[in-house]
Amino acid sequence: MATELQIDKLFRIPVKLDGSDLMLKVSQPPMFTLYGNTRRVDMRPLTQIDMERLIYPMMSEDQQQVLRERGLVILTHSVADTGASFRVKVFLKDGELRLVADRLAEV
Repeated sequence: MATELQIDKLFRIPVKLDGSDLMLKVSQPPMFTLYGNTRRVDMRPLTQIDMERLIYPMMSEDQQQVLRERGLVILTHSVADTGASFRVKVFLKDGELRLVADRLAEV
């Protein structure tokens, strides 16, 4: 079995609580949507270094190159052993990484 990505620990929060979205932004703790309400995860605000350590391992080299060149990459991410998948938008805003992930319907 492959080693779990650090970011999957955050993706598992909305999965476990039957939430929908995951949002990551520098200077904010991770957030997720639960029944239409945005909730903050009880942890310290993320730094740019945190964001890079969380996000880059989930992307291929090609996706990282697209992000550098265009400032935006969209991908699909599946969370191991949950059946959950997300449409993930990673982008740069004011030089900072951001991530918005929408949970896809399970088939």
